[in-house]
Amino acid sequence: MPVTLRRPTSYALSVVGVVIVALVALLIAFTEPAASDLSDQIPQVVVVWLVGWLIWLVGVTPRIVVSDEGLLVVNWFVRWDIPWAALRSVRGGRALAITLIDGQEIKPPVAGGSMVSTLAKNPTQRRMLAAIEARRPAMPDITSTEVKRRIDVQPIPFLAVLVLLIVVTVVF
Repeated sequence: MPVTLRRPTSYALSVVGVVIVALVALLIAFTEPAASDLSDQIPQVVVVWLVGWLIWLVGVTPRIVVSDEGLLVVNWFVRWDIPWAALRSVRGGRALAITLIDGQEIKPPVAGGSMVSTLAKNPTQRRMLAAIEARRPAMPDITSTEVKRRIDVQPIPFLAVLVLLIVVTVVF
């Protein structure tokens, strides 16, 4: 069973932010002030939608998934699939750093340092490091060291939401 690691507070605040932005977009789409017309509402809906998408990408999607095959690290705009055989080391401390066998270092934003975490002796980073090390096999079964890196901005669901918001704005 894979384990998903996130910063719970950041995740919760980001989800609340996305919900608030969605409500604002719906309010803009459904309300029609006397001095406003469609050419005013659509740009407002698009701007609010862009803010919601950015909050989603920066606050909701970042995570580390620890599985039997390796790590899935999702940063703000990039997704890394890292098999255990490609992992050289994982270091904790002020921020978590994942080093690959080719020397490349990945610093997941969900395990980044902050003043508050440093003052609290980095509990989030220590918890994440312990979860990764607990699942990491001494001798990986999979010998593949191919790390897959791809851009991940989730355009399809958000473009669908944008089209829906524009349709609602035009119809109502």
